[in-house]
Amino acid sequence: MTTSLLVDLKLFGYPLEWELPEAQTCRIACYLNDVDPADETDWPRQHEWLAKRLNEMHRVFAQRVKALEADYLMVLRWINSSGWVLC
Repeated sequence: MTTSLLVDLKLFGYPLEWELPEAQTCRIACYLNDVDPADETDWPRQHEWLAKRLNEMHRVFAQRVKALEADYLMVLRWINSSGWVLC
């Protein structure tokens, strides 16, 4: 019933950081280091890097996240139909 978010990191070719800032949330990130966001002459490179990473993450994670949402809704429907009360 649960969908795995496990991903072969070779799909990316660069490291991802899995951050757990709170008990029920998670952040998957990658960072462009040694960059000055105020340097407008470097913006094209920064924007290209960002666009590439966003597109790759969407390609890999979008369907997995949709499946998690579907699993969650299915569990909520089951709880509702069984008469359980969520506190």
